[in-house]
Amino acid sequence: IEMGDFFIGGLSTGVCEGGCAAIVDSGTSLLAGPTPVVAEINHAI
Repeated sequence: IEMGDFFIGGLSTGVCEGGCAAIVDSGTSLLAGPTPVVAEINHAI
């Protein structure tokens, strides 16, 4: 799917401001992506 920017704590992460491809899989709790982005998300949650 096409994904736009996403927010953590109401603030833009700037990760997908121009849009990017994403995959949604409700059968797993795995979070994958560029290491700095995943680290930021894991820290926030």
